[in-house]
Amino acid sequence: MSNFNLADYIQPPAGAKHAERKLQMIPTRKIFANDKNFYDTSKVDDLIDSILMQGLLDPLTVRPSGDGDGYIIISGHRRHRALMTILDDHLAEDTKPFETTPCFVREPGDELMEELMLIQANSATRVLTSAETSKQVDRVRDLLYGLKSQGYEFPGRMRDYVASACNISASKIARLDTIKTKLIPQIKQYYDDGRMPESVAYEIAKCSAGDQQLIAKVKGNGQDGLCAMRCGEAERILSDRDSLAARKCKYACGVPCGNVVKSLQKTTGNYMRSCEHTCCMECYDIATCDKYCKVAKDRHLQLREDKAEAEQRANDEAAKRRGERESKCRIYWGRLTHALAAYGEQEAVAEALHTTVAGLASGGTYYAPYRSVAVESLDALVAAADILGVTTDYLLCRTDNPHFTVLPQRESKKEDDA
Repeated sequence: MSNFNLADYIQPPAGAKHAERKLQMIPTRKIFANDKNFYDTSKVDDLIDSILMQGLLDPLTVRPSGDGDGYIIISGHRRHRALMTILDDHLAEDTKPFETTPCFVREPGDELMEELMLIQANSATRVLTSAETSKQVDRVRDLLYGLKSQGYEFPGRMRDYVASACNISASKIARLDTIKTKLIPQIKQYYDDGRMPESVAYEIAKCSAGDQQLIAKVKGNGQDGLCAMRCGEAERILSDRDSLAARKCKYACGVPCGNVVKSLQKTTGNYMRSCEHTCCMECYDIATCDKYCKVAKDRHLQLREDKAEAEQRANDEAAKRRGERESKCRIYWGRLTHALAAYGEQEAVAEALHTTVAGLASGGTYYAPYRSVAVESLDALVAAADILGVTTDYLLCRTDNPHFTVLPQRESKKEDDA
């Protein structure tokens, strides 16, 4: 179908004349753009370089203008613009060779056929986006039906003529028609401006309008939104939606989960960590996730406040216990220093306490040796002795007399001193 020429296959009505063409050299500045041309002609730098090096290889196709003062381009708008740029910007040392242009001059004919020939000629030489091709297909279809209404005959299927004029397959036309008629405007804008591939647009267009709206909500706008979708992603979103359909809110009397869209946003946006199709309150990412529902958010904030209060209470209680312990250590150390002052024996006491005399002297700062002693255990032993009515020395097996008043060691020391 690539070499299929509409002019050879469309049968004109009886009495219609075939437009003939002949090659002529025409002043370049007497050639004008066709106002029906909708193709982009802005990028001609490479074409200018080619013309400067090799000359114009392909003649333009033109027709005489209605006022007889020039010619209208049927095919060759970019080539003509390149020639005009060479002349206007003096890009060649000698611009005389470019002042005239070889052209096939077609005699005036039917305007619909003329525009159709323009489209066919341009579609064979241009790289169009899918959206531009879709617009071209629509225009060609309108032109062909216009010709048919004038009596032109089209043997075979009309779709084949449209496909031939646009240099695409009939199946591609079917896909473009599906996108045009089925894709909702919110998504179609990304396809129209070239930010969404045809394959993705076609996949979404096959979904129902409601499913397309869900996809639009899940993906949203922005750099990572609809314009960044890949093939298969729409199918995955709908599949995950079906999996989430049975999810029930654990904090709203079992009603269906109202956080489906955000759950799908997390699943489609992060292939490493999905929602696992569970309630937000059971998710291990709830502390860092920004997709959990309002119910879970309120509950989570309350739990976080409760946790912070509990931690504060624990810290306060710990600080209180540390203060009480330091107070008792200070009291015990005061008693020890008083005994050392009264009875001496610093070296022996230091050895018994696994420290030095210097350590004892600096113990006022750290309440040594009580700093490394479980004061609570000492208090517990004292409490047990009080309950039993005995001395702590008796419980520590330092004496067999539960009610002694002087330690045996102290008695022997008094005798030695005497």
